[in-house]
Amino acid sequence: MNDFEKNYWSIYFDFLEQFKTVEYKGLPIALCINFYKLIRKNKKITHSLNQPNNQKFSLPIQQQFESYLPKQKKRSKDQSSPIAFHDQLLRLSFNRLSQSLPQKEFIILRNTQHKIVSSSPFSIYNLNDYTNSVDTKPFTKLTKHILTKQRKHPIFSNEDFQKALLKEISIVITTIECSLNFIENVHIRCLVLGCTNHVEGRTLAILAREKGIPTVCLQHGILALPFGFLPKVADQLAVYGSYEKHLYTEIGVDPTDINMIGHPRFDEIHKGSQKGKRKLIKKLGMDSKKKTILFISHHEELKDMHSMIDKLSSFPYNIIIKPRTHVRKLTNFKKYSNVYISKGIPLYDLIHYADVVVSYESTVALESMIAKKPVFIWKLRSRYPTNYFSDINPYFYCEPSVLVKNLVNLLKDDRHNLSKRTRKQFLTNHYQSSNQSSLQQLIDLIENTNTKLIKHK
Repeated sequence: MNDFEKNYWSIYFDFLEQFKTVEYKGLPIALCINFYKLIRKNKKITHSLNQPNNQKFSLPIQQQFESYLPKQKKRSKDQSSPIAFHDQLLRLSFNRLSQSLPQKEFIILRNTQHKIVSSSPFSIYNLNDYTNSVDTKPFTKLTKHILTKQRKHPIFSNEDFQKALLKEISIVITTIECSLNFIENVHIRCLVLGCTNHVEGRTLAILAREKGIPTVCLQHGILALPFGFLPKVADQLAVYGSYEKHLYTEIGVDPTDINMIGHPRFDEIHKGSQKGKRKLIKKLGMDSKKKTILFISHHEELKDMHSMIDKLSSFPYNIIIKPRTHVRKLTNFKKYSNVYISKGIPLYDLIHYADVVVSYESTVALESMIAKKPVFIWKLRSRYPTNYFSDINPYFYCEPSVLVKNLVNLLKDDRHNLSKRTRKQFLTNHYQSSNQSSLQQLIDLIENTNTKLIKHK
């Protein structure tokens, strides 16, 4: 654990302690807040968190966090109620889910300001329909009172931090109100979430715990930044592989609460056909005789990708850009005759028909390796670089200037043996392969968590 992480967790638990008396319906509001969101864009705070820290925690991070959680109610024996899937960062195909789980066995929970009007065959609930008007002034007043006692605190005295915190109070209260009303009015036997570090997912998970409803959190992307995934809030975690299991156990999570199942959407990676490839080539207007490079654009940092594509544009390759941002930001790439910006084309189709994939440090890099594609990953210029890809051969994981040279050499010389060895070694540590589909493993985990018979491993 580096100095930033040590300082972050120290401040986080101080935050939970100092603001634990600000409660709504018995639930400490601070527990439901995404603390990292309050500080991530505050340069003064993030700079101070990089100061040297020789502190050793008396208890593991997970154990400290759980000391603030409400007591877990004895689980209900209800087996007739449906399973609720909270559709935030869940990334599940409900059509595919319904092939393995009868539609009457599950409901979908979303949150929108508009009334859900859908011809969908599924039962969809809107969390916003369960809201009531709440006067949040007493809670902001109490929070301000606590802040007046923190004038010498290195973080809590920061004016921008205080503004962000006070803004978050009303959001959390509204979320608690909606979530509590939903849970009390719609009987469910299990809650499946895609994330528990956003206010909505965390609030639902904590309230479900209070009501004795089992919860499962499905990993939605690579753990590039641990603060987006830690600590554990749901009863059971469904993770990609041993990398995540090691990370969670390192902070004190019980290994039996961590289930390496991959992700159900990865089950779909290998689907595709030559007919589909011809259709894709025609849609984008590409040269079918050229090899194809797929670039995955970052949602903010485009400079490095532009530099790489500029160098590659003079080679006889098709270059497809998969936008992870608004396509308007990619208009500069239209000047290259062999660069094509994909729009409305499923990611897995693009991966399937590419000869090589180039990505920043993202989940798509993992998905492309599962699809058995050569993958090059460029390092982002981040203040907090991830170590998720640190065990990949540096030939494939490098600075943008080196990456272009290596990529061209691979396409010229077909150095796919090195790519295959690198891919195989990486997936051994980062993806749990099984004869059983990830979807079926998830369903088994849900049922085992719900009935308390065994814990799926």
